[in-house]
Amino acid sequence: MKFKFRLALLYITMLGAASVYAETAAVDAKPLPIRTPQPEYPAELRAQNVEGTVVLAVSIDEKGEVAACEVTKSTDKRFEAAAVEAVRKWKFNPATKNKTPVSCKVTLPIRFSAES
Repeated sequence: MKFKFRLALLYITMLGAASVYAETAAVDAKPLPIRTPQPEYPAELRAQNVEGTVVLAVSIDEKGEVAACEVTKSTDKRFEAAAVEAVRKWKFNPATKNKTPVSCKVTLPIRFSAES
């Protein structure tokens, strides 16, 4: 069985839908992910064919760096550390307000999925 990550954020972005949910409507343009290292699928969960989703609250600074990242919801706590560790390494084109980069908070769903 082959295992793949499905990062809901990336798939939705490729389809052109809003995938980074800005906490406030005070920005003109939402942040856009430009570097998204995938999380390590925990070996124990992979062996058991366990799938799940971790929803993260992420603060992105005006440089597009992840300033803070915390779990808001999870289907299995054993996925949380891998999701947080990966997203802390992500890089974004920052949100903008009046064409000026600004910090913002977003919600990111990270899906761990096994495909046959």
